[in-house]
Amino acid sequence: MKPRGTVGNEDWETATQSEGRMPGSREWGEGRERREEEEELERKRIEEEQLLKAQIVENYLSSLAYRKSARSSNTSSNISATRSAHKLLISQKKLSSDLKKTSAFCKKIRTNLTLSATSTFQKDASTLNLSRYFSEITSSIIEVKLKPIDYPCLLTLITTLNSLYPDFLPSLLPRYQQILKSKDPYCKTLSPKDLVKLKRLTFRIYTTLYLCNLHQD
Repeated sequence: MKPRGTVGNEDWETATQSEGRMPGSREWGEGRERREEEEELERKRIEEEQLLKAQIVENYLSSLAYRKSARSSNTSSNISATRSAHKLLISQKKLSSDLKKTSAFCKKIRTNLTLSATSTFQKDASTLNLSRYFSEITSSIIEVKLKPIDYPCLLTLITTLNSLYPDFLPSLLPRYQQILKSKDPYCKTLSPKDLVKLKRLTFRIYTTLYLCNLHQD
């Protein structure tokens, strides 16, 4: 006598035969393929979750490292010396004011503001005369579609420009303040969802700049 709740081999074979799910049948093979596909999708989902968690941790650590570095480098004496040297280069016309190059710089902010390009932006900011293009640069910074992992690059760009030009932050911060109040013209072009994302990023940048002693508002 078979234990209650169990199915003998003969019963199992009879059941699977009646449903057309015998090993080797088309239905049995399709069911196996579905299971394998579901297992593969679950494996990819787990991998993506782990990658996202790793990126969040890396971004947080990068942000901490940035704050520590910014506090030590953004002293009034350091910034004053850097601005004086940069102003001298501008007066001596040793920096490029070429419209094509400055336009390319603004375009690159919108399309290629990534962590791997940080050093390139620092170099371009130091070798170009951008004193007449704050409006264009500010708009590019605000409208950039930024991934969380590339957040330190944006902060580095802002602090680099601030260290070179005393009038840069006074042109950027009011735009940030208007965005937080939903009064900036760019806000009207966004969907409610995208506006929330922009305000969240703006608040994060604005707060970080404050913590790094770059403004007191």
